[in-house]
Amino acid sequence: MSKKVILSFSTESPSVRVLAEDTETNVKRSFSLPYDAVPAMFGNNWSTGYFSVSQDGPIYLESRNGRVLVVVQRAKRSQQTVQWAGEEYQFVTPWTIFLFSFSPVPEGYHLHESFVYTTTGPSLGDYTQLLSAYWMGNVYTEDKVCWGSTHVGVEGIVSIASATNFANDFFYQPFTPDLQSTITPWRTYTQTGNMPSVAKGSLREAIAKFWGDND
Repeated sequence: MSKKVILSFSTESPSVRVLAEDTETNVKRSFSLPYDAVPAMFGNNWSTGYFSVSQDGPIYLESRNGRVLVVVQRAKRSQQTVQWAGEEYQFVTPWTIFLFSFSPVPEGYHLHESFVYTTTGPSLGDYTQLLSAYWMGNVYTEDKVCWGSTHVGVEGIVSIASATNFANDFFYQPFTPDLQSTITPWRTYTQTGNMPSVAKGSLREAIAKFWGDND
């Protein structure tokens, strides 16, 4: 007996749509599960492959020894209110890719680590070329998100479905000059579309580096 399982994710729904098909009999069964049930379906070590996401949402999930990596894409916004050093500005926010690491705890997960990169367009899977997001602020030079000066609750119990919310929260929280001292890159990007192009390699390389640092 051979089975095929298709998972469908939607940013509008807290659940995952599952289509299970017996390829020998063509019998299909469709049902919904909460995001956090996905690890239980496949055990401790699994990956989903890349999803086709045109705007916001998870584009890849992988689990190793219980820790779950969720890669989230956030689409470019042509005009968004950005708080910088206590002042509000209308800026363009770039295409971004986030890597969120979740560690299992009783009753859910803890957000363990967060990384962010900018891109020039929608994800192209493994070959997506990543750029440093350091210029925006609230990002360390090693690409890790600094949540310290924000009001985002990253210490409590969360679900895997929280990943897309965390990506949006990054832009809705105040940016400070603690890590990036000048607002000039924001103004330049909004006016010209040009941003600092410090290459960080491909998405495939970023995922490999994440697991290499955490295995």
